[in-house]
Amino acid sequence: MLVSLYPDQIRQAPQVQGVYVITHEPTGKVYVGIGANIAKRWGHHLSRLRQGCHSNRFLQSAWNASEPTDFQFNVLEIISDAEGLRTRENFWISLFDSHTSKSGFNIVTHSRTPQTNPIGERQYASAESLSELRVTLESETSYLGTSPLARRFDCSVNTVIKYRRQIRNDRPKEEVISTGAMLGDWMTEKIPTTDFQANPESENLSLDF
Repeated sequence: MLVSLYPDQIRQAPQVQGVYVITHEPTGKVYVGIGANIAKRWGHHLSRLRQGCHSNRFLQSAWNASEPTDFQFNVLEIISDAEGLRTRENFWISLFDSHTSKSGFNIVTHSRTPQTNPIGERQYASAESLSELRVTLESETSYLGTSPLARRFDCSVNTVIKYRRQIRNDRPKEEVISTGAMLGDWMTEKIPTTDFQANPESENLSLDF
């Protein structure tokens, strides 16, 4: 390991580009990730974990059931070539077998580098981005459109539609109705209307050109 730190030492983390691993020492399970600035990436992980809103529910669950000192942050490899990050991440995920529930917290076997299709749409997103997308869609206060969500989470429009459909089908009917009512109230606040019937003068309105 090039660098080994505990959560209270994260400010000492190096601002380097490369592959890192977060180890849950009581179980030995690991999470492998990459970052253009590993120090910043670790800070982001810790912030989300402490707030209880990390996009990786498995890592968050382990954090909730443990002490901060049970986690160790390590730099595995410093990489100067940004294009090689995904390849090396895949290597370490396979080496640690961290995509399995027995050994780690990574959600997929291999990360995939986003590619662009003929219409300029991003086809693939990282597992973490997709997890954050699902959390956002599951929020009852999320009313963002499909295209803005696709741009925000660097995925395809079809992916957003698929996730929305899955979440809608998984929800109880009563919850769907409640969410629809909330959206209706939100739109009413954003788009004020005029009640002509309630205004006595509205019957005598005339248009002069």
